[in-house]
Amino acid sequence: MLGTFISDPMDIFMSRSETRAERMAISETPSEIDKDFFSGILRIDVDQRAGSFPPNPHPASSTNYTVPAETLSLAPRVSTRHRRSNQVRTEFWAVGLRNPWRFSFDSPTGRLYCGDVGQGRREEIDLIVRGGNYGWNYREGSGPSYIRSPPDGITFDEPILDYGRDSGGCVIGGVVYRARRFPHYSGSTSSATMSAAAFWRCTSTAATKRE
Repeated sequence: MLGTFISDPMDIFMSRSETRAERMAISETPSEIDKDFFSGILRIDVDQRAGSFPPNPHPASSTNYTVPAETLSLAPRVSTRHRRSNQVRTEFWAVGLRNPWRFSFDSPTGRLYCGDVGQGRREEIDLIVRGGNYGWNYREGSGPSYIRSPPDGITFDEPILDYGRDSGGCVIGGVVYRARRFPHYSGSTSSATMSAAAFWRCTSTAATKRE
């Protein structure tokens, strides 16, 4: 499922959730970056600027875009099981996200924030970085998932906020407040949940909840 689609001044960023089949099977397979385009955030260059590269062949790729050179940064962050270099989906900017339904850039800082919907235990807000690996389906939020253990030697990026389903499900967020009406909120990432009357406000170092 396509989540958010954002065009910055040069490139296009888009998010993709895991497949419907994976959700129905309780996601028993991790994100496979040398197979398809699920469970991550992609970055492509539709202007095909000098220095960008053509993507590796795939039925869903085309000659209508190239891949910015700085996107090709995932190899150190994934298992060797997913490193067939001629088949890696080089469009990935970040991986290990179950359902990154909404994300946005904070214009003053250029930071990319994303709300990632959990499977059944935890919801999370992530600061998305180049080559980031957020752990799904080895992790859900800041803790281990109930599905599998990660391979040896793999490290994951921690969420800046995560909370259990007792506080709400299906996080919707990733927007940074920069308006003038509430200056004490400036720079905070705002999020809410579909299943509870709760509103979260967080920064990279702290979080507060408002019912």
